[in-house]
Amino acid sequence: MPFNCIAVPDNSMFKHTPSGNLFVLKRTCSVKKLILTLYHQKANGSEIKAGHISASCKFSRTLVFERRNDLDYFTIKFIFVNAGYRNTSLGTLLMLILTCEVVVNGGRYLYVVSPIYKAYGFYLQFGFHPAPENVSRNYWVALDNLEDPDAGLQFQDKFELIRSHKLWKGNIDIVYHSLKKKINSVFTPEVTYSG
Repeated sequence: MPFNCIAVPDNSMFKHTPSGNLFVLKRTCSVKKLILTLYHQKANGSEIKAGHISASCKFSRTLVFERRNDLDYFTIKFIFVNAGYRNTSLGTLLMLILTCEVVVNGGRYLYVVSPIYKAYGFYLQFGFHPAPENVSRNYWVALDNLEDPDAGLQFQDKFELIRSHKLWKGNIDIVYHSLKKKINSVFTPEVTYSG
């Protein structure tokens, strides 16, 4: 399932309602990788890079290690919003555009590999959670490393285990509707897909 279809075309414009700022989408795409970049378009016509997100289709060492047989997932490689544009929901808009791209290319799941601890709340609010396949593997590895497995994991061990999940997963429909709900009052025009 490569990035063959386009949901949001190059040069699409989004107006940030609270500030009036206009953002232009630029796409860089290969068969297996997609980079979406938003530029703040100034009144004089100049553009400033505001943020970007990168994703790939089905290529993550973590997922390959899991020997996944389903082919309907995509992986977020990185997301970045420049400091001057943070707290404006620009990261949320980038995620929404990416989610639309995943949907039109047949994706059902979106994975995040090794999200930084500070971003857990960002991903949780949009329906992401530690991937079950990763959680169970980490739990059994932790039990195997105990001197007395019958004693179970202590609270601190469980806490560290939860913080160490390197693979997070989101069902694309839940992620899309959660993102859409937040973006509706912040950016125009609306980004939609039929699903």
